[in-house]
Amino acid sequence: MPTDYSVAALTEYEIRSIRECQIPPRVDVATLKQTLRSSGPQGRVEPFTLVKDPTAWTAAQFQGSGDHIYWLTPADIAEIDTALALVEDQGLEIKAVTKDQFPLPRLGPQLSELQRNVTFGRGFQLIKGLAVDKYTRRQVLIIWKAFGLYWGALRPMNKRGHMITHVTNIEKEPLESSRGYTSADAITWHNDNADIVALLCLTVPKGGGGVSSFASGIAIHNELLKRGRQDLVEELAASGWYRPRTGWNEAPKVDDGRSFEEKYYSLPIFNYHQGYLSVSYEGPQYFRVHKDSSAPRLTEKQAEALAMFSALAASDELRMDTIFEPGTIQMLHNPTCVHFRSQVHDGEAEGQRRHLLRIWVAPAEDRPIPALFAHTWGGSTEVGKRGGWFLEEGVEPWFPEQPVMGDL
Repeated sequence: MPTDYSVAALTEYEIRSIRECQIPPRVDVATLKQTLRSSGPQGRVEPFTLVKDPTAWTAAQFQGSGDHIYWLTPADIAEIDTALALVEDQGLEIKAVTKDQFPLPRLGPQLSELQRNVTFGRGFQLIKGLAVDKYTRRQVLIIWKAFGLYWGALRPMNKRGHMITHVTNIEKEPLESSRGYTSADAITWHNDNADIVALLCLTVPKGGGGVSSFASGIAIHNELLKRGRQDLVEELAASGWYRPRTGWNEAPKVDDGRSFEEKYYSLPIFNYHQGYLSVSYEGPQYFRVHKDSSAPRLTEKQAEALAMFSALAASDELRMDTIFEPGTIQMLHNPTCVHFRSQVHDGEAEGQRRHLLRIWVAPAEDRPIPALFAHTWGGSTEVGKRGGWFLEEGVEPWFPEQPVMGDL
């Protein structure tokens, strides 16, 4: 187990664990039918059964298929440009733009349908064809905010109230409190703290890297069962997976006088709740509580479960990769998908650096999630109002046009 709890060390630990992990073969079909039951779809899931639902997809289902990609049409682009002109003619600030002020008669319903497929279907979607280079930065932010509003309510992504964050390397030497999106480092398998995370690519790194990989957490659950490891599913569905109540980026000081229970809470990785299976995964980040002498150490079974979960997520059988190009949009449903980012190799010039825009979205309709999610989902699990960071009184929503340095 790692003794260096820095983000870089934990990422290396996960990568090494994946490389060394021996994924067991599947149990033969006849034995599987005798020993395992199935349930589903989502909303009717029973604990420790094979989940039959579109969220339990594998990569093979989409090889050679473009079913998960929507290409914006010339008519779509014309609608976007017309709506953008309306906003600019009114002189609206980005934060003042509403869905009604950015009318998309044809594209709007299409965007909403894509969002519903992310929320209630397979859990991911790519959109391509937005020529970001022809717009100013401010115009791109207006368009991106408008897309988000057609998907639901935007949620703040840091304590400064950023409703759009710039995913690009602005940290010369990442600090312990740095957010992964401000660095060029690889980021371990995880979920974000909102129903939907969406990324829009502006520029790509000259030296490559920055591949966004994602996998179905529901398929990982099923694969563990198919490979005879119900014991690991039970471990991942149990308590004992501790996180700071304030989130990893504001982890409590080790000796601040508070009890362990006051500083940390336990949230299972596999969550069976009201007939739904939702996944909340933080990879090797769980080892970071070991810095606190009052924290219980992860057991060997827990460490094995983490390694097997990440190894399955990274496997060719389950993993999908997005090679971003300018204008590419990726949408993921966090309760069902986990994602990973490879190391970024930027160039020196502005246009040679990986730069994406991120939003977190709370759709008006979504699944119920356990109350424990509220700790890092903005203090709420109410559909349409949950996710993101809880903002202190006086902090206003902010749509920065440029990357922002500092404590995020």
